[in-house]
Order: sequence, then C-alpha cells, then structure tokens
Amino acid sequence: MSGKVAVKIMLSPFARLLWRSADVVQLELGGQAVLVEGVDPALIRQLVPRAGADAPPQPDWPDGWGDAASRHSLHTLAEAGYLWPNDDDDGL
Repeated sequence: MSGKVAVKIMLSPFARLLWRSADVVQLELGGQAVLVEGVDPALIRQLVPRAGADAPPQPDWPDGWGDAASRHSLHTLAEAGYLWPNDDDDGL
C-alpha cells in the first residue's frame, strides 16, 4: 500500500465552465476568468459532478489526471479555488 489517499475533485459549485473549443475551456469564478488549453476534454468532463450510474469513476488525484502539464494546470486551478475536493459517495 502506497499510503496515498485517493481524493476526488470537482469543479467548484460557484464556478462556471464554458467550452470555447474542443480542447479549450473558460472557467469563471466570481469576477475572475481563466482559459485552460490543452487539457484532455475527458478530464475536464470528469470535474463536473454527476449523480447516477453514468458518472465515470475518477482517477486518483493527482497522479491519474493526465500528463504532467495537465496535472500542473489542474493543481493550479485547485489552488485558485476553481476545483474542490469531492468526498460525497453519490458523486455530488
């Protein structure tokens, strides 16, 4: 056992996600907005909490979240408050 704790993350309920193109999203939180480019759209979709059987399982944070550049981008977004821990059992 590695000693790591699996953490789920989600888009902050106060943030808005806007798709600008297939691999560019704009995240808005309060009066701030950022463009995120080059992160796999499948990873971005997993940040939006969904209930029910169609919700895919999330990879372990941060190691399972794409390449090093994607993990860095997501970590930066988490530090800025755009992403939150999601420890609900039902995916919400």
